[in-house]
Amino acid sequence: LFVDWKYIFSFDPKLGAFGWLTDSNAFFLNMLNGFVTGVLGNIGFYGALDYFTVEIATGAMLLEPLFAEIAGVMFGQDEIPGFKTVLGCLIISAGFLLAGSGANQKQKLSKIEPEVVIPELIKQIEPVVEEEFSISKVKVE
Repeated sequence: LFVDWKYIFSFDPKLGAFGWLTDSNAFFLNMLNGFVTGVLGNIGFYGALDYFTVEIATGAMLLEPLFAEIAGVMFGQDEIPGFKTVLGCLIISAGFLLAGSGANQKQKLSKIEPEVVIPELIKQIEPVVEEEFSISKVKVE
């Protein structure tokens, strides 16, 4: 709050906003940042597998670059992407939607209740089993 404006965007180690990027500790801090965010990000995706299907979790991983690109443009750190990038993002998004619809179908099929299905199957199979393995067909001598 009471810092001189010339230090805000400087690399001064004590007062500058980018003082942590000095030669002595920049590599260590960047590696630490990459490791922590990478590990925590992956743990988050793996934890999501408890609540979502595999298709949804992997689709979210595929969409991560798309959201990173959007955030980069919104915060002024990147330019608006070119045609190839937009086309790639559209293809990945379409694949994600396709995988998501397949996951929904699979989930609907897995909700079939066995207490309804199994008695129906037994009713259909019973006459065939009785006909094939009927005791009356066995000749007793």
